[in-house]
Amino acid sequence: MFPVLLLPWEDSFGWPRPNLTAAISLALLASAAGARVAGRLIDKGLGAPMMAGAAALGGLGMIALGSVQTLCQFYAGWIWIGLMMAGCLYEPCFAILTRARGMAARRPIVVITLVAGFASTVSFPVTHLLTQAVGWEQALRLIGAGVIVLAAPLLWFGVRGIEAGGIEAPGQAAPSRPELSGGAARRRVFWLIALCFACVAILHGAVLQHLLPYLAEQDHAEGFGIFVASLIGPMQVAGRLVLTVTARRISLHAMTMLVFVLMIGSALTLLVFGWAEAGALVFVLAFGSAYGIVSILRPLVARAMLGGVNFGATSGALSAVYLVGAAAAPWLGALVWAVAGYGVMLAGCAALALAGALFYVMATRRAGKPGAATG
Repeated sequence: MFPVLLLPWEDSFGWPRPNLTAAISLALLASAAGARVAGRLIDKGLGAPMMAGAAALGGLGMIALGSVQTLCQFYAGWIWIGLMMAGCLYEPCFAILTRARGMAARRPIVVITLVAGFASTVSFPVTHLLTQAVGWEQALRLIGAGVIVLAAPLLWFGVRGIEAGGIEAPGQAAPSRPELSGGAARRRVFWLIALCFACVAILHGAVLQHLLPYLAEQDHAEGFGIFVASLIGPMQVAGRLVLTVTARRISLHAMTMLVFVLMIGSALTLLVFGWAEAGALVFVLAFGSAYGIVSILRPLVARAMLGGVNFGATSGALSAVYLVGAAAAPWLGALVWAVAGYGVMLAGCAALALAGALFYVMATRRAGKPGAATG
């Protein structure tokens, strides 16, 4: 919802854009703080009550957000929502699946993300239409109620089913690589993977949260901006379908490198050709499909390089670093925009994607390439 409501909030409150985007940064920092706790709860087999409870409490936070009057209240609402996000979004879901299925988690992760990838396709236009019809306050209350009534029960029953299927036996786990048997070596690989995907998080957050204001600066109509943003979800699904079709023929390593190429290209396309409708559409094709694949690759790369022991805690720690990057992204994007404009911000995003690719290559050299194929 946040990108769609950014401009209405500016009009309603009159707060500067960096102050507003700091709220989603605080939410993601709170989510990072809760990620390791969520991982430990997953390792204890408490995934179902954690995910359902976090969703319900997050929905209550969204309802409360519809009544804020001050910036402090706005921040407090988003911090609460961020804490709940740590327990009910992709990160804990994928950790539960990977803990239960090992490297065989790829297929159920793909299935879940194929459906969930349409979230932005639904939420962008629905939030926009609700805001126009009943105001942003009531829109938040209605969406929060939907999370409580629909999402929380679905999470409860879904996760219970996954955990009831059993946890991967130790003998099924991929053998640890000799070079990672030492704690120091494992920590180095962990931090390289963490920094790699933190770069992706900053790029994704900065571009996504500022996409509509950037397109408005390029004199695109508001309706076209909403259309482009709503395409991100279907493009994520398209990328995941490509991954599914090619999983047995393209290695995990090759797919990861392709994702970085697409991300660099998408940022540069928006920078150079964002003024044209065709340029914006090419951008969303590359950007959406690349990020759609990233959400699947992250747990698989971590599992392949770091092993399956205490995977919930490991995944939570990686998520914390990722979310710190995501938290910094909107605020950093707004800061760069205020100082130098969106052109410099997009160039910086392309540089971040390149840095992420370099961190990934360094990790593979220390740990070995992560598997012959994604399937």
